[in-house]
Amino acid sequence: MTVETEIALLTNQTTQLLDVVSQISASVNAQIAAAVLVSVNASQIPLVNMATSLILTQGMLITHDGVTP
Repeated sequence: MTVETEIALLTNQTTQLLDVVSQISASVNAQIAAAVLVSVNASQIPLVNMATSLILTQGMLITHDGVTP
């Protein structure tokens, strides 16, 4: 093989490698974005549970306070 042929093959392999790296990078970025979305949604669950507990507690206090003479 000639030097020109080897350089052409190396250039072709480098281009293919960069394409694969770009695809993997896009896939990782999408996975990170999905994980962040799940994390944000999951972090809201304890807040909703706490708010629900506070509302139920307040409701019980109002009910209890209204029942006693």
